[in-house]
Amino acid sequence: MSNCHWVRWSMLACAASALAGCSTFGRWFGGHETAPGQVPVQHFSCESKGAELKYCDVDASAGVRLTRQLSSMPCIKGRTWGYGRFGVWVDHGCRGEFVSGAGDDDSGQFDPRHQVLRCESQDQKRKHCLLQVASSTVELVQQLSDSACVENKTWGWDADGVWVDAGCRALFRVR
Repeated sequence: MSNCHWVRWSMLACAASALAGCSTFGRWFGGHETAPGQVPVQHFSCESKGAELKYCDVDASAGVRLTRQLSSMPCIKGRTWGYGRFGVWVDHGCRGEFVSGAGDDDSGQFDPRHQVLRCESQDQKRKHCLLQVASSTVELVQQLSDSACVENKTWGWDADGVWVDAGCRALFRVR
């Protein structure tokens, strides 16, 4: 990691810690302190242009989830996007649609009736992960790969499950 990149993240960490009003680094970069249902659910987009760090002001005290990646650049929680009590940050070209106020997928706050499936494209090859999809909604929960996961381009779904391609590796929620 270059010194410039390290300095950038160090500055982000310091700014995030100050904005969060506490000394705990982890409170800014993940986790939440308000139970889902106590904060209004908000759907919003947050977009980084190029290598620009962008901050989106939203009440994230009850968690944030990436619901749809809009960019060809990867959106990886903790690397190119994250959140704290006072909002969401995106960086390095990550552009996405998010939901706040409904918990996050790291805390187990999502509806247990929804199945979470891990599907991974190995060696840039297409893979179909079998799971009966009886509903009309599959959403990307968390991108695990450096390769972009873009709906209808490098991932999608049908009645038999979820497919991934071109190195996309991610967790998907089937509702």
